Amino acid sequence: MFQRAQVKLGFQVLVAATLVATAALVGCGGGKPGAKSAKGGGAPLAIPGAPGPAEQLAVGGKSYADNCSTCHGDKGEGDAPSPAIIGNGALPEAPSKDAELRKAKFLTAQDVYDFTVKTMPKDGVGTVTADEMWAITAWTLKQNGVEWGTDPLGPTNAKTIKLRK
Repeated sequence: MFQRAQVKLGFQVLVAATLVATAALVGCGGGKPGAKSAKGGGAPLAIPGAPGPAEQLAVGGKSYADNCSTCHGDKGEGDAPSPAIIGNGALPEAPSKDAELRKAKFLTAQDVYDFTVKTMPKDGVGTVTADEMWAITAWTLKQNGVEWGTDPLGPTNAKTIKLRK
Protein backbone atom coordinates (compact mmCIF):
# COMPACT_ATOMS: atom_id res chain seq x y z
CA MET A 1 0.00 0.00 0.00
CA PHE A 2 2.81 2.40 0.91
CA GLN A 3 4.64 1.64 -2.34
CA ARG A 4 1.44 2.29 -4.33
CA ALA A 5 1.03 5.63 -2.58
CA GLN A 6 4.61 6.52 -3.53
CA VAL A 7 3.94 5.68 -7.18
CA LYS A 8 0.74 7.74 -7.15
CA LEU A 9 2.58 10.66 -5.52
CA GLY A 10 5.39 10.32 -8.09
CA PHE A 11 2.83 10.48 -10.93
CA GLN A 12 1.22 13.56 -9.39
CA VAL A 13 4.63 15.23 -9.10
CA LEU A 14 5.34 14.40 -12.78
CA VAL A 15 2.01 15.90 -13.86
CA ALA A 16 2.58 18.99 -11.70
CA ALA A 17 6.08 19.43 -13.13
CA THR A 18 4.69 19.13 -16.65
CA LEU A 19 2.09 21.78 -15.94
CA VAL A 20 4.68 24.09 -14.36
CA ALA A 21 7.00 23.61 -17.34
CA THR A 22 4.16 24.40 -19.74
CA ALA A 23 3.33 27.56 -17.79
CA ALA A 24 7.00 28.56 -17.85
CA LEU A 25 7.16 28.03 -21.61
CA VAL A 26 4.15 30.25 -22.10
CA GLY A 27 5.79 32.84 -19.84
CA CYS A 28 4.57 36.37 -20.12
CA GLY A 29 2.34 35.48 -23.05
CA GLY A 30 -0.36 34.96 -20.45
CA GLY A 31 -2.36 31.86 -19.70
CA LYS A 32 -2.04 28.34 -20.99
CA PRO A 33 -1.37 27.62 -24.64
CA GLY A 34 -4.73 27.69 -26.42
CA ALA A 35 -6.19 29.17 -23.23
CA LYS A 36 -9.51 29.93 -24.83
CA SER A 37 -12.25 27.48 -24.03
CA ALA A 38 -12.08 24.03 -25.58
CA LYS A 39 -14.72 25.08 -28.09
CA GLY A 40 -12.09 27.30 -29.68
CA GLY A 41 -10.10 24.22 -30.66
CA GLY A 42 -6.72 25.88 -30.08
CA ALA A 43 -3.70 23.87 -31.12
CA PRO A 44 -2.60 21.60 -28.29
CA LEU A 45 0.65 22.73 -26.72
CA ALA A 46 1.66 24.15 -30.09
CA ILE A 47 4.62 26.24 -29.06
CA PRO A 48 8.31 25.51 -29.70
CA GLY A 49 9.75 23.24 -27.03
CA ALA A 50 6.32 22.36 -25.64
CA PRO A 51 5.71 18.92 -24.16
CA GLY A 52 5.25 16.07 -26.63
CA PRO A 53 2.91 13.07 -26.70
CA ALA A 54 4.12 11.49 -23.43
CA GLU A 55 3.47 14.69 -21.52
CA GLN A 56 0.12 15.16 -23.28
CA LEU A 57 -0.89 11.65 -22.19
CA ALA A 58 0.17 12.34 -18.59
CA VAL A 59 -1.91 15.52 -18.54
CA GLY A 60 -4.77 13.62 -20.21
CA GLY A 61 -4.80 10.93 -17.52
CA LYS A 62 -4.88 13.53 -14.76
CA SER A 63 -7.52 15.63 -16.53
CA TYR A 64 -9.61 12.50 -17.17
CA ALA A 65 -9.49 11.67 -13.44
CA ASP A 66 -10.46 15.24 -12.54
CA ASN A 67 -13.20 15.81 -15.13
CA CYS A 68 -14.53 12.48 -16.46
CA SER A 69 -14.11 9.65 -13.97
CA THR A 70 -17.09 10.65 -11.83
CA CYS A 71 -19.45 9.61 -14.63
CA HIS A 72 -17.37 7.27 -16.80
CA GLY A 73 -15.51 5.47 -13.99
CA ASP A 74 -11.88 5.44 -12.88
CA LYS A 75 -10.98 3.07 -15.72
CA GLY A 76 -13.46 4.39 -18.29
CA GLU A 77 -15.72 1.40 -17.75
CA GLY A 78 -18.87 3.51 -17.68
CA ASP A 79 -21.82 3.36 -15.36
CA ALA A 80 -25.40 3.84 -16.54
CA PRO A 81 -26.33 6.19 -17.99
CA SER A 82 -22.72 7.12 -18.89
CA PRO A 83 -21.23 4.75 -21.47
CA ALA A 84 -17.89 2.99 -21.30
CA ILE A 85 -15.23 4.99 -23.09
CA ILE A 86 -12.37 2.54 -22.55
CA GLY A 87 -12.39 -1.20 -23.23
CA ASN A 88 -14.77 -3.59 -24.96
CA GLY A 89 -17.67 -1.82 -26.58
CA ALA A 90 -16.19 1.63 -25.96
CA LEU A 91 -16.45 4.32 -28.62
CA PRO A 92 -18.51 2.28 -31.10
CA GLU A 93 -18.57 3.58 -34.66
CA ALA A 94 -22.30 4.29 -34.63
CA PRO A 95 -24.15 5.81 -31.68
CA SER A 96 -26.74 3.64 -29.99
CA LYS A 97 -30.33 4.23 -31.03
CA ASP A 98 -31.20 5.48 -27.56
CA ALA A 99 -28.13 7.75 -27.21
CA GLU A 100 -29.10 10.95 -25.44
CA LEU A 101 -26.26 13.14 -26.72
CA ARG A 102 -24.30 11.38 -29.43
CA LYS A 103 -25.75 11.35 -32.94
CA ALA A 104 -22.63 11.18 -35.18
CA LYS A 105 -20.29 8.32 -36.05
CA PHE A 106 -16.85 7.97 -34.47
CA LEU A 107 -14.50 7.32 -37.39
CA THR A 108 -11.52 9.49 -36.46
CA ALA A 109 -9.93 11.11 -33.43
CA GLN A 110 -11.43 14.41 -34.63
CA ASP A 111 -14.94 12.92 -34.40
CA VAL A 112 -14.36 11.97 -30.76
CA TYR A 113 -12.89 15.38 -29.91
CA ASP A 114 -15.72 17.27 -31.66
CA PHE A 115 -18.37 15.33 -29.76
CA THR A 116 -16.57 15.61 -26.43
CA VAL A 117 -15.82 19.32 -26.65
CA LYS A 118 -19.47 20.11 -27.45
CA THR A 119 -21.02 17.90 -24.77
CA MET A 120 -18.57 17.21 -21.92
CA PRO A 121 -18.28 17.40 -19.07
CA LYS A 122 -22.03 17.08 -19.03
CA ASP A 123 -22.36 19.31 -15.97
CA GLY A 124 -19.85 21.90 -17.18
CA VAL A 125 -19.49 22.11 -20.96
CA GLY A 126 -16.74 24.59 -21.84
CA THR A 127 -14.99 24.37 -18.46
CA VAL A 128 -12.13 22.25 -19.81
CA THR A 129 -9.54 24.05 -21.94
CA ALA A 130 -8.76 22.98 -25.51
CA ASP A 131 -5.35 21.64 -24.43
CA GLU A 132 -6.92 19.58 -21.67
CA MET A 133 -9.65 18.26 -23.97
CA TRP A 134 -7.08 17.22 -26.58
CA ALA A 135 -5.06 15.57 -23.80
CA ILE A 136 -8.12 13.72 -22.46
CA THR A 137 -9.00 12.59 -25.99
CA ALA A 138 -5.41 11.43 -26.59
CA TRP A 139 -5.31 9.53 -23.29
CA THR A 140 -8.68 7.88 -23.90
CA LEU A 141 -7.77 6.82 -27.44
CA LYS A 142 -4.39 5.50 -26.30
CA GLN A 143 -6.15 3.42 -23.61
CA ASN A 144 -8.20 1.91 -26.45
CA GLY A 145 -5.09 1.03 -28.48
CA VAL A 146 -5.39 3.81 -31.07
CA GLU A 147 -1.94 4.72 -32.37
CA TRP A 148 -0.64 7.81 -34.18
CA GLY A 149 2.85 9.16 -34.83
CA THR A 150 5.10 11.14 -32.55
CA ASP A 151 3.17 14.42 -32.50
CA PRO A 152 0.66 15.33 -29.80
CA LEU A 153 -2.95 14.78 -30.83
CA GLY A 154 -4.56 17.96 -32.11
CA PRO A 155 -6.34 19.73 -34.95
CA THR A 156 -3.43 19.22 -37.36
CA ASN A 157 -3.56 15.41 -37.23
CA ALA A 158 -6.84 14.29 -35.61
CA LYS A 159 -8.77 13.95 -38.89
CA THR A 160 -6.17 11.50 -40.19
CA ILE A 161 -6.20 9.22 -37.14
CA LYS A 162 -8.64 6.36 -37.75
CA LEU A 163 -10.17 4.66 -34.72
CA ARG A 164 -10.46 1.32 -36.52
CA LYS A 165 -8.27 -0.42 -39.09
